Amino acid sequence: MKRVGSILVVSLCIGGTAVAEPVALKLKYTEGRTLVTSTEATNVTDAAGMQILQVHTQEIENKVLQADASGALLRLTFLRQAMKTESPMGSMVFDSASDTDTTVGVGFSALSALVGKGFEVRLSSEGAVLELRGVEALIASLREAMPEDFPPAAVEGVVEAFNVDALTKQFEEEAELLPNVPVELGDAWSNSVVVELPGVGEMTTITDFTLKEIGESSPDVATITYSVRTELEEGNTLLDGFDVTGSGAFHLDMEAGYVMDNLTEVRLTGQVQGMPMTVTSRTSMEQVLR
Repeated sequence: MKRVGSILVVSLCIGGTAVAEPVALKLKYTEGRTLVTSTEATNVTDAAGMQILQVHTQEIENKVLQADASGALLRLTFLRQAMKTESPMGSMVFDSASDTDTTVGVGFSALSALVGKGFEVRLSSEGAVLELRGVEALIASLREAMPEDFPPAAVEGVVEAFNVDALTKQFEEEAELLPNVPVELGDAWSNSVVVELPGVGEMTTITDFTLKEIGESSPDVATITYSVRTELEEGNTLLDGFDVTGSGAFHLDMEAGYVMDNLTEVRLTGQVQGMPMTVTSRTSMEQVLR
């Protein structure tokens, strides 16, 4: 992964002279702090004349149990899980906060097994995941709640969203939003992630960030915008003309050291084995202090 940055300019008035001072953008963890994170991920797939909509909503309580110079120990608890799908085959709705459930036999209701449960994660001072605790018990509860006739491949598809790799990736992605050196207004930094796609080869996702504003809504709030693009390994024949582009923005509370909100919109277009396909996704996230 490659990340680039420089310095941030803040104007200080000293004897009538403006002075530039570097400022770092960092995540911080204060012992005892509790955040409630609400996310909504919407995906719309258009292929072969059909459209499929899927919306996943969740709320998670994030509490800092311990924090010192070496890192932090967090406890995350699932508060709500909701899923909605619409397709030519019909619609299904599940919400752990509601008595309404039209997902009989499809396994979404098993997500209610997560509510009230959680896991602990230990982070280094740089935000790297050092240890995850309780994930095995979490997944066991999820498997136990699955319908008996649910296909094994479908069970694994649900479980994969909550396994160690998936949860680790979430923390890594949040840490990678910010540069590892101070930046100034208008400066840019980037990161790239390479994944291996079976039958396709390597796909590299590149995100380019720019520090756009400080103090727009509050003196301690920074606004960062970004664009997303992908590159496929040469010689790919399965995904013809495959293209992914996107953009987003988030706000960072620089004093408290947490991302207040984040909105990402991504569009995927191309052909899969000759079939035209378009996928659009919109993911919104908001964190509030409790």
